[in-house]
Amino acid sequence: MHIIGLTGGIGSGKSLASSIFEDLGVPIIDLDMIAKKISQKNEEGYKEIVKKFGSFYLDQSKNIDRKKLQADVFSKPQYKKMLEEILHPLIYKEFLTRIKANNNKIYIIVVIPLLFETTTYQKIINESLLIDCSEELQLKRIIKRDGITNELAKKIMGAQMTRNKKINEADTIIENNGSKNILKTNILYYHKDILEKLNEKLL
Repeated sequence: MHIIGLTGGIGSGKSLASSIFEDLGVPIIDLDMIAKKISQKNEEGYKEIVKKFGSFYLDQSKNIDRKKLQADVFSKPQYKKMLEEILHPLIYKEFLTRIKANNNKIYIIVVIPLLFETTTYQKIINESLLIDCSEELQLKRIIKRDGITNELAKKIMGAQMTRNKKINEADTIIENNGSKNILKTNILYYHKDILEKLNEKLL
């Protein structure tokens, strides 16, 4: 099985790209979605977050107030570290389970927002795919999607690896500065190319 690590800065279009791959029949493992799942009420990650941070980040329904937690995580480095120490081992455990469940597939996409910031997943993937867009467009998308301030959006972007470094690290880059149809076309070309290469290896 060929494992492709799909990454990109926040607001670059990773979710849209992964949904296009999914429509093509490619299995998707999204680490952000795993993080959300394990942070839901009474899940293991949720219990650990409450144990570490107390009830301060819970809303009236006792769910984690993601916006409130996010704002502090990107303002206080020690909070970011604490949250990562809770979530990363749990995410990795679930990731390995899902990899095993898909070991008969030709190739799979693993959406890894911090692919180049950690060696954990770089050891497992066969190649990296960067979804890239301009920083101005990233900023607009984050503010519109998450309903956060310009200041917080810039803090989140600033906490990530720079765009240029990601471009230098990536095996393949697909730009997402235009319409969904343009992105879909570029992904379709990439998909066909990957299948041709992998089928050649099988022959």
